[in-house]
Amino acid sequence: MRRVKPRIIGSRALDQNATVLCENDIFENPLRLGYNQAMIIFVSGSLNSGKSSTARELKKLMKNTAIVEPDAIREFIADIPIDKAVPIVLATTVSVIRALSQNGLNIIVPYPLSEKNQGYLNGKLRGTKKYFFVLNPDINTIRKGRGMRKLTTREKQRIVHHYEIGIHNPKFGLKIDNTKITPKQAAKMIIQQIGREKTI
Repeated sequence: MRRVKPRIIGSRALDQNATVLCENDIFENPLRLGYNQAMIIFVSGSLNSGKSSTARELKKLMKNTAIVEPDAIREFIADIPIDKAVPIVLATTVSVIRALSQNGLNIIVPYPLSEKNQGYLNGKLRGTKKYFFVLNPDINTIRKGRGMRKLTTREKQRIVHHYEIGIHNPKFGLKIDNTKITPKQAAKMIIQQIGREKTI
């Protein structure tokens, strides 16, 4: 697959007709259509950037699709320090993705990826149809909280940490400035960009 050039797109790039792509065959069962792999869509970004909300909206626009939440896997080993837990979470995530994709399901993975962890996933899932998107909202906006969610002091500190280490602006993937757009609009932008890739 041709690597997506790192760039940032915003609300002006949104094609309001993007949902028409959902009526095409690219979101049907890829195995039944003759493709040898399902799609794997990673939605990265800082804490509170809208990853899970965007993933849920994206799933509504696709068929035969599952959301794999690495954070849910982390809950099984919540008592293990994060530096030891992350490798376990990523390895388990890979196993779940493989099992689901082999059964014809497209996968959406919302998770804050460092460049190191993206490299690990890219390597372990070599040969699959992968797409990496990074939500890149303004830090001051997401530190105030979004929707009904009220951030704790620790969560606000975690957001700052994510921005300091570049989770919001890595060298991989397509960046989406979702400061002023809804998760539904961000999902449509992802659909639009995948359609433009024409690699499936």
